[in-house]
Amino acid sequence: ASEDPRIDMAEARAVPSSRRADSLILVRSAATKSSAQGKKLIYASARLWECMNLVYGEHRDQADVPCEDAYDIYRAAGNNLGAADALRLMADQQGGAGHIAQARATYQRALKILGGTGEHLKTAVILNNMGIGYTNEGDLDRGEQCYRLAKFHFEQAGDKQNAATALSNIADILYLRGNLQAAAKTYEKVIEILSSLDGVLPGYAHYRLADLELAQGRVQDAHRLAQQAVDAMRQVQGDSGGEPTGALSELGDVLQAEGDLKGARQRYEAALEIRQKMGETSMIAESQVTLADLALEEGHADQVEPLLRAAIAEFEKEKSDPDT
Repeated sequence: ASEDPRIDMAEARAVPSSRRADSLILVRSAATKSSAQGKKLIYASARLWECMNLVYGEHRDQADVPCEDAYDIYRAAGNNLGAADALRLMADQQGGAGHIAQARATYQRALKILGGTGEHLKTAVILNNMGIGYTNEGDLDRGEQCYRLAKFHFEQAGDKQNAATALSNIADILYLRGNLQAAAKTYEKVIEILSSLDGVLPGYAHYRLADLELAQGRVQDAHRLAQQAVDAMRQVQGDSGGEPTGALSELGDVLQAEGDLKGARQRYEAALEIRQKMGETSMIAESQVTLADLALEEGHADQVEPLLRAAIAEFEKEKSDPDT
């Protein structure tokens, strides 16, 4: 029984997202064992997890083969849910590489497969990720439409936590449009929903609300909310490595507004270090922008242009037009 590949798969699922290299070793071991034992669906599951680790890790360009392998096996076996998962990951990889139209077509293929299954949760995840793509392009109307559909499907699946995530994304759209009052109410609704769930703390909504308060000049309220976000996200994620980089960066923004440039730099650099460890290239670029802005405040103009040019190159690669 010690050679059962499901043991490696179970252990891989327990590995924190910050240690994707360790997870990869386990799922590849599971793939080798299941292939040798002729366990096709376990092999497909292992390849799917390998695909996921590569798509969301530092080696996104290596994800094509395991993703397609998983899709082919699931499709041949008539396992539509697994096939849709593989397609969604392929689309995530394509979108992350800046191939937006290709990603959208792949998401649509996944939705078509799920169309007759009555499956809500996977449908919601695809729609939410499609919304991210539209929002990154600056198409807020289609982004919001996808987020609202995702929220509906999460609710149909009984997934309150992810329904709140979709609602947070809707709040982000309202904020981007300048509808600050509606955005604030929506973030507050997210906090209310998540606070009612066991073991869930609304860190993201707290730091987005902090950003909204900061934009309106209410620095003291922004500081309180940003610190709450950092504390909440650390409490939930503990030592798993998934540190609250967005909240850290937001706290840096608040400290910069208060004139504490040293404190701001500490938060920005801490966020950047974690993002580099996790290989989150778009988030690294965001950190470079905040550090460039801080360098101007510190009087180090010579440091600014290299940081911005590196960030622009990444944003252009990902076709993230508003960020560019």
